[in-house]
Amino acid sequence: MNLSPEEEEQFNSETQCYLCKRPLENDCHLNSFLFLPTSLRKLVHNLKDSDFNILKQNVSQDKIHLLLRKGIYPYEYVDDFQKFSEIALPPASAFYSTLSGEHVSAEDYEHAKNVWSTFKIKSLGEYHDLYVASDVLLLADVFENF
Repeated sequence: MNLSPEEEEQFNSETQCYLCKRPLENDCHLNSFLFLPTSLRKLVHNLKDSDFNILKQNVSQDKIHLLLRKGIYPYEYVDDFQKFSEIALPPASAFYSTLSGEHVSAEDYEHAKNVWSTFKIKSLGEYHDLYVASDVLLLADVFENF
């Protein structure tokens, strides 16, 4: 993702969370895309199954296969904290990205449905938490193998 200088300035000067409006205080928000050679999706794809040591330490063996790839998230759909209470995965159309101009693929949406079902997700908030946790674990494994 390439930001214009103005967009980067705005991103770096934010003082509160867009969703919950709480102050960011001393939180650090770095975009890994600024210092990694490509997207996390591609970096994860290039790892071997044996490279996911951190993920394996944090996810049960019977479910890990679902997280050995970058997940999908309806970034633009989640524009209100109340959406975390929704009890079903949003429709595929909710995963459209104006940033990339792309719709989610049928394969990726099926994968998200499988994750929701297998992990017995009860709300979009739980899906969010799993997405963020898996993203961090995948990024940690990428760093360990960098």
